[in-house]
Formats: sequence, C-alpha cells, structure tokens
Amino acid sequence: MTFVEQRYPQPLLSGKVDEPDHLLMLLHFLAQCGLSGRLETRTSGPLTLIFTDSGRIVKVVRGQERGVAALSAALCAGSNLTFDLYPWSNPPGATMDGEDVLAQIAEPAIQRRRLKAMLVTQVGKQIHAPIDALEVTALLESLGITDEVASERYACSDVFALAEDVLEGLWSSAHAERD
Repeated sequence: MTFVEQRYPQPLLSGKVDEPDHLLMLLHFLAQCGLSGRLETRTSGPLTLIFTDSGRIVKVVRGQERGVAALSAALCAGSNLTFDLYPWSNPPGATMDGEDVLAQIAEPAIQRRRLKAMLVTQVGKQIHAPIDALEVTALLESLGITDEVASERYACSDVFALAEDVLEGLWSSAHAERD
C-alpha cells in the first residue's frame, strides 16, 4: 500500500524559534487557532513532524521516536529551530490524546532544558575549548552519564547525542559571549 500525501507547495507559516519555550508557545498558538496541518521542525538533530487536527496534536514523529517521547525530545532540542507549517485537509489518525498532551510534556521538557543547560555549564568549566563531540562524550561518561541517563534525564537517544547537544550549547554560549 502506498500513501500519497497531498503536499502544498508553500507552507502556510514558516519561521525560526530562537528559544526552546517559543516552540511550546507556537504549539499553544496552533491549538488556539484550531489549525490542522503538519508542522515540520528542524534542528541539528532529526526532523520532527507534528500533526494537528483542529488545533489538537494527534501524532508526533521524530526519528525513531513517536508520541509524547518525540514531542518531549523536540521541545528539548534547543534553540535555532526552524519550522514550516503545511495545511492538512485530511489529518492522519490520532495516536495521541491531544487534549492534554501539551500540559503532560511542558513541565518535564522545561526541566530537561534546565538540566541540559546546567550540564553545558558544568562541561564548559572542565573543557574550555572542546575539539569535538567525542571529547565531550568522554567527559560525560566520566561523570557517570550512561545511554540510559541520557535518554531518561535529557531526552537524548544516547550519550553521543547528548554530547552533540552539549557541544552545540558550548559553541552557542561562546558565540554569544563574543557578540
């Protein structure tokens, strides 16, 4: 069976989210407006697809993750996220309860971002000019961070993905200090 999606050539809404909380605000905006569509978000990590039906989130896919885990990971993805919203006349079947999904993941996502920011600060104090993500991975592992901890506490697939996020955070903060 082949699924053919009706694709609009131009997104209804496009933009950039500078702060992680702004993605949450965008999702609340879509809910208030009652829009149906496919929201594509891009960061340095995997593409996230968020499907809405009359403003309710009905399906989320991010790499291999699905549902609340995928949405939580998208909200923890960090800054400099770009997005496109394509109208959708025939949304996919609901795999999530859109009524309270934002409330369910908002607080944990905010907490994960705070934990990740604290980790960036801690790593920045120990490695002043990291060369690559492998150097950061080695430090994270020496701090006792395993793949399980990276997944549960930081919503990253493994320590390597967490190291890439931390490295991006270090570079972003170094760039901000120069400006």
